[in-house]
Amino acid sequence: MDLKGNDLAKQVEFESFNRQINTVNHHTGSKLVNALQKEVHNILQLSKAMIEKEASILIA
Repeated sequence: MDLKGNDLAKQVEFESFNRQINTVNHHTGSKLVNALQKEVHNILQLSKAMIEKEASILIA
């Protein structure tokens, strides 16, 4: 999901995305978390309704 609430899951293949992920050291990770914390919280709020809808479909 992007910052505007657009679901990008169908546009990005998981394996392709997964291959691009690299580990970072603790110091860099801490800086990234602090820099992006607000954006991550916003994305979580935007995605909550979508996730609840999809979960209820799967449960049914």
